[in-house]
Formats: sequence, structure tokens, C-alpha cells
Amino acid sequence: GCHWTQAFFCRSLPRDPFPLCNAFLSHADVNCHMPANGETVTVFTSPNIPVDVSLALLKRERAVGPLPDSKKPKLMHGTLIIKDNSFRLVSPEQALKELGLAEHQLRFTCRIHFQDPRKEHETGLRVYNHLKSILKDYSVQHLSDTSIMVESILIQVTVQSEDPATKLLLVSWTYQEEEMGSYVTSLLKKALPQITA
Repeated sequence: GCHWTQAFFCRSLPRDPFPLCNAFLSHADVNCHMPANGETVTVFTSPNIPVDVSLALLKRERAVGPLPDSKKPKLMHGTLIIKDNSFRLVSPEQALKELGLAEHQLRFTCRIHFQDPRKEHETGLRVYNHLKSILKDYSVQHLSDTSIMVESILIQVTVQSEDPATKLLLVSWTYQEEEMGSYVTSLLKKALPQITA
């Protein structure tokens, strides 16, 4: 439950109010405030609100991206459901199912321009081989000559202009996969000199 800071507000005070306030503080651990008419007093609280987190959500968030430092906070994507004075954090899919709502899919795409004289399918194969060698603990699939899938992150190799050496990598992910999408994008940006060498 919530922990509320208790406070006592004095209306009519004895001539010397401090012994009374000290008594409240020492005996009941209750702060005493004496605002004048028209004054506002801010009472700071540190509520401790327990939230139940679904085991499936914890497992899914732990499996995404590189292993986090155990001493640092980790960003977790979920949906907070407040019902019957209880707080639950569940996966968005579970929340949609429980609430009977339809999902709206939102995707992000990062465009990486680079130079490579090879044909698109050769570049695609080199990108696939590089990702497969680095991301051993993840599912990396070569879908077609120019498309690769890392978990649910889609990577496509295309020609940007009339110049066949100007290539474009399109890295696309859903908003739920932001961490993994950013991770794969940063890996590709670092590896492009090696891939195109």
C-alpha cells in the first residue's frame, strides 16, 4: 500500500507552540505545520506503490538486447493496469486481450546510406554473414537476396539512386522493439566499413 506522510495543522495555538509541535514530532512522528491564513504548505511524501509484474513480461524484456548491467536500471516496456486498487504491469498484448481492444501497429525505420560497388544481393549476403557471426544468441534469418531478419527487426538492402554503388540499408522495427532495433542499427553502422571492404 501507499505510505502517507502524516501532518498536524494547528488552528488555535498556545502562546508558545513549539513544545506542542515537538511533542507531536517526538511521540507520534508527526510533522507539525503552522501556516498563516492564505499560506500554502507543501507536504512531501515518498509513496511506496507495489506493482505486480507478469512473469512473461519479465522474461521477454530480459531476452531483448544485450545483457544489462545488473546495477543499472533497465527500461521496461509494458502496460500498467489499475483495477480494484491493484497495479499490474503486463505486456501490451496481454492488456489488449484483457481490455478487448485492437492493436495499432507502429513501425520505425532507420536509413543508413553507404557506398558498396557489389550487387545488392552480394551486399545482403555480406550483411547477413556479419550479423550471424556477431549475434550468435539471436535468430538471424536470410529471408531473400536483399532481406534479413534479426528476431523481429527487418533489414533490407536497396540501391539509393542511379549510381548502383550507392546503397541504402533500411532497418525497421516496431515501437516495442526499440532497444533491439537501436542495438542492431548501431552494430550495422560500426560494421559497414568492414562489410563493404
